Amino acid sequence: VDSVQEFRGVAAGFLSGAGGGGGGQFELVTRSGTNSFHGGVVEFHRDTDTEANDWFNNNAGVPRPPLIRNQFGGNFGGPILKNKLFFFFDYNGRRDTLSNLVERTVPLDSFRNGTLSYVNSSNKIETLTSGQVAGFDPQHVGFSSSLLSLFSSRYPHANDLSGAAGDLINTAGYRFNAPFPYKEDDYVQRVDFVLNDKMKFLGRGTFTRTKGTQHAIWFPGDPVTYPFVDQSYAWVASFIWNISNNKVNQAYYGEVFENYNFPNTYNPTGATQYGIFGGNGTGGAILSSPYGGAVNAQGRTYPIPLIRDDFSWEKGKHSFHFGGTFKWPKPSGYAIL
Repeated sequence: VDSVQEFRGVAAGFLSGAGGGGGGQFELVTRSGTNSFHGGVVEFHRDTDTEANDWFNNNAGVPRPPLIRNQFGGNFGGPILKNKLFFFFDYNGRRDTLSNLVERTVPLDSFRNGTLSYVNSSNKIETLTSGQVAGFDPQHVGFSSSLLSLFSSRYPHANDLSGAAGDLINTAGYRFNAPFPYKEDDYVQRVDFVLNDKMKFLGRGTFTRTKGTQHAIWFPGDPVTYPFVDQSYAWVASFIWNISNNKVNQAYYGEVFENYNFPNTYNPTGATQYGIFGGNGTGGAILSSPYGGAVNAQGRTYPIPLIRDDFSWEKGKHSFHFGGTFKWPKPSGYAIL
């Protein structure tokens, strides 16, 4: 925000260089350096001590999740060559220590031990021992030993018996605070060069480096599994020519480059997945999958080069504006499902 000198939003009556569109046009002018040095620093802090716990957390005995946010940065600008060459630089950083409440459907202890319960025709719960389960199996194997081992090694014990998840016969809910870390670094820089009293050049660049969390980890102790990575940038070079007292031409060339990635960084089962549990374990599914499902990684780049020119002519009581914008987006991407 501290890098913005001017903001303009137009919903109708676009200038000639803006072009039409389905919505409004918004323009931001970046601050520039001057003949004197100027700058500032900022720090904003938000702390867990000012937050209340979620009611469902309290009900399940889950402690208050952390919410610590620090936003900080600064800017500095001034002359490189007095009256000729100026610079401006702005940095903004953000660090979040944040957790969100997540619920999975996990096996009850009886189910983990190979005992299967069901509701009979009289609406009563009956239980089958592991031996009885094997008797119903045409192969007389019963529960898969690999599956029971997975129950013991991967699934936590249920802590939510409210019925919000699971059937409370073989499965129930497990609530926990999943970390949602967030890190962001933004850079804005601008250079202005005054060639003479009629001509001026400027260049501006912005860079974003963000690593957020797209989805929660699956169970406590897992590493960050679904990060969101943003490495986008934009730049522009401009030539401003004051042709006369009443004629000005501004030419621009630049590019906005969106670079998003949504990788999956934790999928230990590889190509083999247990897919018998009925979806992702929420919204009535039988049991949460042991891991977050398939790889489901994707990313995209969306470069938008741009050429723009604006010509303004003040003639008597009239103003004339001519110009145009030309863009040729070149999107690409990948998806692994």
